[in-house]
Amino acid sequence: MIGRSQIFRLTSIVFLLLMTGCSSGKVKLEKSFWSNNSMKIGIAVKTSPQGGAYREGGEGLLDMAINSATSSGIQKFLANFDVSKFTAIQDSFASSLKKAGFTSKKLSYPFDVDQFEEFEKPDKASGHFAKYDFSSLSSKEDIDLLLLVTINRFGTNRNYWGFVPMGAPRAIFYVTGELFRLKDHQVLWLETLGSEMGINGDWDQEPNYPNVTKAIHAAMEKASNDLVLNFTKSEYLRSNFVSVVVKI
Repeated sequence: MIGRSQIFRLTSIVFLLLMTGCSSGKVKLEKSFWSNNSMKIGIAVKTSPQGGAYREGGEGLLDMAINSATSSGIQKFLANFDVSKFTAIQDSFASSLKKAGFTSKKLSYPFDVDQFEEFEKPDKASGHFAKYDFSSLSSKEDIDLLLLVTINRFGTNRNYWGFVPMGAPRAIFYVTGELFRLKDHQVLWLETLGSEMGINGDWDQEPNYPNVTKAIHAAMEKASNDLVLNFTKSEYLRSNFVSVVVKI
């Protein structure tokens, strides 16, 4: 039987996949990619959204108003939560790519995709394409490929039955990784995944919520490592080196 937390993870991932602008949820990186290490790769982390105190379960309008009011403290805290430590994922990707013989560079954080025009997919073209036209980065940053990491959603999730909380909140962190070929905007790799962690001890510790902070950092670290491992899990890399682990 599928539990509520599993349903939340599944529905969240489906929603976040739609937000990537691609027609399907995953694009597996071809093993042949690793044999052409003459390409230069830029690694960027997209501007982060605000954190949130998410809820799931059966809520009426009155329940929603009550639950919003009672969670306003943590919501305010999460809205200002600093996720800059997540940029350590750039170092992990760079180290893995270097061991495979690629040249890479870290692009400035935060990477604002809104500075780019939307890309219009060519008629009758097959495959997956970038939502934005990143081609100017080829000359500006001297790169052939863009590896873009997006924080889709992070914060906490809590089950409710009406206005009654069904347990403590859990820390969540959802991310997407994409690899674009700049000359034709094609997506070579696309993966969205998430991590959910329990909060040890008392969670309702205003104003700094130290236990919530620790749990979000743990979820962040797991999501980071899972994404890098997904990218580098080809048979070539498994036989030649172990991916560098992100430490938050």
